[in-house]
Amino acid sequence: MTNTSAPARPGISMEAAERRRARLAEQMRVSKMTRTLVTPEGAAIRLRLATIAERAGAFAIDVAIQWAIVIGTLLGLGFMLGAMGMERANFAMAFWMVFYFFVRNFYYIFFEIGRKAATPGKRALGLRVASRDGGRLTADSVLARNFTREIEIGLP
Repeated sequence: MTNTSAPARPGISMEAAERRRARLAEQMRVSKMTRTLVTPEGAAIRLRLATIAERAGAFAIDVAIQWAIVIGTLLGLGFMLGAMGMERANFAMAFWMVFYFFVRNFYYIFFEIGRKAATPGKRALGLRVASRDGGRLTADSVLARNFTREIEIGLP
């Protein structure tokens, strides 16, 4: 008759082995979400990658801000048209569509090239845009990143 409650390895209980496996699994999960960068001075910096939920939340906040700007402008143009008369409606709608294009395409570029390297949505969630080496993105990288987003999100 064998004893099934005996430890698999001498000196280690099953509970300790389970705790060790859980700790190693957690370390592996955390290591997938962090990057360690070494500066030229030799200092190691650990950066945490944003989760998909954090990225989606920041994007939702930014889209809400963009829509608030665009709808506010449309309402303002509507009030101005009421005062000026409807004969200028085509000009006002053309102006609004050009304004909408600029808000949609240059909102992210303006904030990500800026000093804080983050849109208001990213700042609200404590995120920022960084290059692979942990530094700031170049203007070319920001433009490429945001025009790619326009293709991915904007096209039906």
